[in-house]
This record gives sequence, structure tokens and C-alpha cells, in this order.
Amino acid sequence: MAAEKGVLLCGVVNDLHRAAGRSGVGTVMGSKNLKAVAVRGSRGLRHIRDLKAFQEATERGKKALAENPVTGQGLPTYGTQVLMNLINEMGAMPTRNWQTVQFEGASKISGEAMHEPRQSDGKPNLVRNGACFGCTIACGRISTIDPTHFSLKGKPEHFRKASGGLEYEAAWALGCDYWCG
Repeated sequence: MAAEKGVLLCGVVNDLHRAAGRSGVGTVMGSKNLKAVAVRGSRGLRHIRDLKAFQEATERGKKALAENPVTGQGLPTYGTQVLMNLINEMGAMPTRNWQTVQFEGASKISGEAMHEPRQSDGKPNLVRNGACFGCTIACGRISTIDPTHFSLKGKPEHFRKASGGLEYEAAWALGCDYWCG
């Protein structure tokens, strides 16, 4: 609805809680009255010229990703929020509307912090990791919110279920870049 009205920051949601939001792609779809895109393959892999070479290249790529510290351990364990502390330490963290490049509270909104037990119920926000279709990294997060959080007061029980978790982009944009306190 917002995209159809021309809101410039609309994204496209897929896999229930994943979103592609850069460049206003949802707004473009809305301007065309396009509600959804569904794709279903039916031809399989039979049209690949050299299937064996393709499979070998795929295995080499998966092996390289698994052996890399970021794509093999960091992203699968902590999600894209693993970048929070790394980028902050490098001095490249967008902070306070891009006025500074480091945020003193970065560790409190990092992927590692998602693993820490909450004080209210002793459970971490992170429930498990998830992956986009066919992805070997699985950097997506499935999380819950603290049941005592003010945003849940008076809400039905279904708001307390696990869903897509916080990612790096939202953490810096709504965390350190927005932080005014």
C-alpha cells in the first residue's frame, strides 16, 4: 500500500521476514501496480553445458566460504551484526547521523550481544540462524523480543513469537546512526 502511494523507501519482502530495501525497489514495483513476483523453475540443471565442471566450481566456492573466518564462522554464528564491532573498530561506523565514525555502545547492539541472556527471562534474543533459499552461509537471524519490552504491553500473544531478527543495516541505522542520547 505505501509503495503504491509512492513512499520512496519501500522494500520487497521475501521468505516471510527478509527484505530487499535499497534503492526503493518496492516503490518501483508499487508504481507499476506489481504486487508480487513468483518464480518456479521447471527445467532443472539439464541445460548446463558441463554439469561436472559446474558442480566442481560450486563445491570450490562453498569450501572457500566455509574456510573464510567471516563467511564460515562469523556470519553463520552472529549474523550480519557480527560486522558491528568490526566496522566500529575500523572507524567506519555511521554514527549520530554520520557526524562521527565510532559508537561507544556498538557492543551492546552487536551480534555477540544477541547471544547474551536477557535479564528478564535468562534467554538470548537469538533463537536460531536462518538462510535465504539456497544460501550456504545462513546469516539470517530468527529472534524473539524481551517479553517485558514496552512495545509488547497489551499486545496479543502472537506478537511474542520468533521472527526475523535484527541485521547490521537496521542496527546501525536505528541504533548508532540515529542515537541522540
